[in-house]
Amino acid sequence: MNKVLLTGRLTQDITVNEYGKGDNAGILTGFGVAVQGQSKDDVVFVNCTAFNGQAEFLAKWFKKGSPVEIEGRLTNDNYTDIDGGKHYTYKVVVERVSFLPTNKPEEDIKPAAKTSKYRR
Repeated sequence: MNKVLLTGRLTQDITVNEYGKGDNAGILTGFGVAVQGQSKDDVVFVNCTAFNGQAEFLAKWFKKGSPVEIEGRLTNDNYTDIDGGKHYTYKVVVERVSFLPTNKPEEDIKPAAKTSKYRR
């Protein structure tokens, strides 16, 4: 079973981008989550990708530093750099996003401000 559960803080503001055309069109966002490792000084940075409804939810309610719980699946990719070296990367494809408790009063929690809906 390929299942990942992360709790941490967003490392950047959410930017939503459009992809595809026609019936294959949708939106996506790529972002990072900082997760505490084995010790207090150990931080693991995990790359994540969310599509469509999850991407919209993240963009509306979360910003850099927001505590978040991410549930998803681990995927890998590889690429060859200009020197011919092969590199492997891993990321979590988001299936579910949840709020985590924060120290802020409830009235301070509001949708994240955005300048435009999507970027192409």
